[in-house]
Amino acid sequence: MAFSLAALFGLSAPRPVWRSGAADAVLRLAGDGEIRAATPAAEAMIGAEGGLSRRSLLDFAARDDRAGLRDVMQETRAYGFEKVRQEQIALGAQVRALLESRGFPSVAAEGWKAPGV
Repeated sequence: MAFSLAALFGLSAPRPVWRSGAADAVLRLAGDGEIRAATPAAEAMIGAEGGLSRRSLLDFAARDDRAGLRDVMQETRAYGFEKVRQEQIALGAQVRALLESRGFPSVAAEGWKAPGV
């Protein structure tokens, strides 16, 4: 039977400090889809206050969608998480530039513009 010293002694890792708005639902995932951390808004949205860490993202997908989500997660891992991250940042910069060129300025100050828009 496996046990955790942290659980045995009631210890837990400190919660991450999020740089997002109070209503932003953000999950930090491991490569296998395990939820490593969640903002309070994400926990409230799912109805699992304090209970998302170490659970699989697949636990929250509709039964009929799980196989597809699993396949996309595996495909993304094979493609490369860092490559996807860089492509997301580049796409966000392109969208931001397009919006600004059409007269929709960012409300974020210079240096604080999110790369994902």
